[in-house]
Amino acid sequence: MSGLIGYLNFAPDELTSLAQATKERLCRFPWNTWDWWTAPDGRSGLGRVDIGIFNPQPQPVVSPDGQVLVFLSGELYRVNALRWELEAAGAVFHRHDDPELVLAAYLAHGPDFIKHLEGAFHLAILDLRRQELLIANDRFGLRPLYYTQYRDKFAFAPEVKALILDPDFEKKLSLVAVAEYLRFQQLLGEKTFFEGIQLLPPASLLKYDLREGHLEIQPYWSFAEIPQLTLSTPYEEIVEEAARLFQQAIDTLSADDRRVGLYLSGGLDSRLIAGCLAKRQTGFPTISYGDSWSVDVQLARQIAACVGAEHHFFEFTDGNWILDFVDLHLELTEGHHSWIHSHGMSTLPKVRDLFEVNLTGWGVDTGLGGHYWDPLLEDAVDDYAFNSYFFYLYNQKYQWPGLTEGEGEVLYGAGFRSRMQGLAFDSFVREISRFGGFAYEQRAEYFNVLNHNRRATQNYVTFNSSHFENRFPGYDYRLLDFVYSFPLAWRPHRRLQQDVIECINPRLARIPQAKNGLLFTRRALPRLMHYLVTRFRQRFNRHIACVFPEPKSLYADYENWLRHELRTWAEEILFDGRLAARGIFNPGAVRSLFDRHISGRELHTIGKIAPIMTLEMVLREYFDNPSGDNPAP
Repeated sequence: MSGLIGYLNFAPDELTSLAQATKERLCRFPWNTWDWWTAPDGRSGLGRVDIGIFNPQPQPVVSPDGQVLVFLSGELYRVNALRWELEAAGAVFHRHDDPELVLAAYLAHGPDFIKHLEGAFHLAILDLRRQELLIANDRFGLRPLYYTQYRDKFAFAPEVKALILDPDFEKKLSLVAVAEYLRFQQLLGEKTFFEGIQLLPPASLLKYDLREGHLEIQPYWSFAEIPQLTLSTPYEEIVEEAARLFQQAIDTLSADDRRVGLYLSGGLDSRLIAGCLAKRQTGFPTISYGDSWSVDVQLARQIAACVGAEHHFFEFTDGNWILDFVDLHLELTEGHHSWIHSHGMSTLPKVRDLFEVNLTGWGVDTGLGGHYWDPLLEDAVDDYAFNSYFFYLYNQKYQWPGLTEGEGEVLYGAGFRSRMQGLAFDSFVREISRFGGFAYEQRAEYFNVLNHNRRATQNYVTFNSSHFENRFPGYDYRLLDFVYSFPLAWRPHRRLQQDVIECINPRLARIPQAKNGLLFTRRALPRLMHYLVTRFRQRFNRHIACVFPEPKSLYADYENWLRHELRTWAEEILFDGRLAARGIFNPGAVRSLFDRHISGRELHTIGKIAPIMTLEMVLREYFDNPSGDNPAP
């Protein structure tokens, strides 16, 4: 993962050793680049690991007097107006890249510089005059950055592993993180598996005083700044404006000379991007993967043909590819993403040759789709009802179904059962409370943007960013400001997203959706005719004879792979004695969950067993010492 690294207030020999160890650990591939700067006293250092696509010139950028240094990972968007403003005020640009623009903005505006930036980035500014370090990221934290403060030291990095290399850092497992992970298959808020290491919140300006060792984090933007509008605007105008803004986002993100492409499925997000990109160019590369007979793969081919893309398909014939990539997936996601979400990793080496930048569909369904609207959430009678029902949805509906209350009661070992009780729910409620000033439906939506999106599905972006860069049309500031200004009731069941697709390319709306086989178009007659034909074929196949071809529903069958080709690997992780020796889990309960899954009598049990496997891999990789004789926790 590209990102910035910093070690402040370390002994000179410690700093030298840590910088070298970090470089060796994070520069995994031949295309990785490394920049490093050491303070004159040898006690602090800043650096960048990168894949050499965005802002490839060496960093840091330094002010004329040598007193202000800037590092940036990622890129800025729509910079011309800011550059012209700064030039009019006397700024002179030589490199014409984003770090230089940040430096000029900081020198002109001070800490308020961050309010003038838009993009997907995190940055660090070391002001030697003030003996102050500033760290900032974009509104949605699209490029993760972790930090820690212990003893008199401060450190930050794009991966947690770089923060635990120092022997002075005490590695202590966060039980709250464990409870969340096993219930939701993700962590919430800013937590990591390590106590004392946090993820930088989105839209944050972190200030660190080098003299006093004082750390302060302030938000510079929040959802509360989006004005809430009434429904007086005609819906048709909302659709047209949303379509215009989405097309504008695609135009902005594909305007340079970098080779862009995207992954295609049978859903709405990627086809919407493909439809907009096709208005600018044809023959751009698209990627799909999975079982060749799955509905997603077949629909991706249709979408690619519709927009004139150059389509590439990577087939899954079985689950053995997971064994080839599971270690890399753990290395890149650090367990924040379970191994059952590693799909796409096997395509990375070849896709890197096809494009430099992926226009990812990640986040599109949240803004345009209104995917998390639910009448029982919107009309909850009070906070108790809202919190308990939302907890149920997060636990059972928004990913693979997780542990139930009863399963959670018996899962933990005797020494941990009382300590784990209620941790996941209490933490869940604390995270929701951040949005207590909003209506219930907004709480659910904003919570999801900063939790499920940022802490779960963002890991897809994290691991593919090891090979190519990503741009995020679903997180365009103008688009989300517009969409979020209207009540969520306008977007239930992806209504707005469907109508935007119809507006941008009606032919794409007439390609069925993967989830239910129906058309996206809201035009009544073609939708009804397609529905009747589809249901007739399904019922004829089911009740008379299987005459009409029906594609498979799953492009990746992790559940059956775990029952067959991955079973031995799973048993080695769960039952070789190391997991039982930790005492966290009741071995009998773990065996019961695994046997239930292997039996095949229940659906979706993999969401209960895979997080335990991934957690054990995390403990072995990042907590156990090299000899393995001092197991966590």
